[in-house]
Amino acid sequence: MTMLEKVARALYRCAPIPNVPFDVLADSDKIYYLGRARAAIEAMREPTLAMNNAALHDYMGYERQGPNKPAWNSKTMWTAMIDAALNEKA
Repeated sequence: MTMLEKVARALYRCAPIPNVPFDVLADSDKIYYLGRARAAIEAMREPTLAMNNAALHDYMGYERQGPNKPAWNSKTMWTAMIDAALNEKA
């Protein structure tokens, strides 16, 4: 499953009345949610300061000390950035 589809499915689950599984939606309805998913992902393309700090400080070594810091890789950095975005105040 692509990230675009994962986001589209998440948006659909948040719909007021998701009364049928995403897989059986009409193509036009899937296109609707895929379009909104694309817009959501595009909005996240430019990281915020908090996301940037999470990537740089937590996972690229600027604040890395001690055995409890996870090894750096793209997954841990991505997760830290998304967590930072989710924790920002609107």
